[in-house]
Amino acid sequence: MRRSWIILVTVAAILSLGMIGVVSIASAAPRNQPDITTTQTLTVLAHATNFKQINVDGKGIGPGDYAVERWALRRSGSPAGRLNDQCTINFNQTPSNPTALCSFAFTFAGKGEITGDGSVVFAPAPEGFRPVPFNLPVTGGTGIYQNARGQIHVEFLTVADARFTFHLIP
Repeated sequence: MRRSWIILVTVAAILSLGMIGVVSIASAAPRNQPDITTTQTLTVLAHATNFKQINVDGKGIGPGDYAVERWALRRSGSPAGRLNDQCTINFNQTPSNPTALCSFAFTFAGKGEITGDGSVVFAPAPEGFRPVPFNLPVTGGTGIYQNARGQIHVEFLTVADARFTFHLIP
């Protein structure tokens, strides 16, 4: 009798663990399918809302200094989300055109996030330096953008305003 009780408890435990595994796998599956099933282009306008430049050696802008920024995103005139980025300066051969390595995280309200990373070249401008138009590779995404690939074209309109055009491919 005792042996059949042990077998019954063992079988119940195995079945319980199996059910937990099935439930865990089902809950880990994506709840919404990504909408990147066809090539898409979307454009957002961004306005800088917060900017902090960190001068690591106290000797003026130079290699290793970095900037952290926050931007408000708008699409078709309506709020669309936010952008957080960080750029680290690394002068190239000509200090009049410094370069930076930047990481961008675009968060679209209720939809997900798209990330991009790349080099940015700056050109002299009346207000100091302004990035020349450039393209970033899409490096990842979450939510409906979880499988996004493609590139982001970036064009600064003023020192505090930019246009980001996403060319997303499945």
